[in-house]
Amino acid sequence: MPGPGRGRLLRRLRDVAEVLAVTVVLALGVKTFIVDAVHVPSASMENTILAGDFLLVNKFVYGPSTPHYMPLTGSRLPVLRLPAPGSPGRGDVIVFYAPDGTPPRLYVKRLIGLPGDTVMFRAGALFVNGREVGLPRTAKPAQRPPPDFGPVVVPEAGETIPLREGDAGRWEPLVRLEGHVIARSPAGEILLDGVPSRFYRVRENHFFVLGDNRDDSLDSRVWGFVPFDSIVGRAMLVYWSVDESAGMRWTRAGTVIR
Repeated sequence: MPGPGRGRLLRRLRDVAEVLAVTVVLALGVKTFIVDAVHVPSASMENTILAGDFLLVNKFVYGPSTPHYMPLTGSRLPVLRLPAPGSPGRGDVIVFYAPDGTPPRLYVKRLIGLPGDTVMFRAGALFVNGREVGLPRTAKPAQRPPPDFGPVVVPEAGETIPLREGDAGRWEPLVRLEGHVIARSPAGEILLDGVPSRFYRVRENHFFVLGDNRDDSLDSRVWGFVPFDSIVGRAMLVYWSVDESAGMRWTRAGTVIR
């Protein structure tokens, strides 16, 4: 039978273990559902966000969600999302998983088009629903006009899109992201999961995103729309920043992302 001194020691060790366990659970809960940290390696969001910035991401604002990928494996998981206090809005700087999903990697871009919006570039200018949208105040000025693009309509949940010859290839990335396969029969019919189909009903809302540095950004102009389930949250602020050649950028710490 342990003596009084050993008993007190065991109780203290148990108390410490309980505190540590609760701390770990709370920390994991905060990281999973409320706030997370992201490192930005590229220049696609200059000068709003610089390569080497470390961001805090609000994961609660669009609805906390379960993890998108299985840790250490890269296997995609079904995403369950709790009710949201807000929804993605035009101009938000969002953090999301790359649409192709292999390997899983995070992107940071500015949300330009909501579900149902029409987006296009003409003569170097961006138009959303027919209205010109200028560069954000913090963005890096363009050195060359972007090529014409679109118009494209951002898909929304419940929308029916045609799977005609000539259209099917354009929608194939979206259909694949939603877990289906488009193919063609020997007779030239469009097959959806092996069944002849003329239409596809979109399962979830999608979004159109651009980098603020439009001269040097892989975004929706290249790989298409971002499904809602791929969004992790909204970028809040820079908490740390390192320039690989010059070291710490102290003045970046605390910069709010707008």
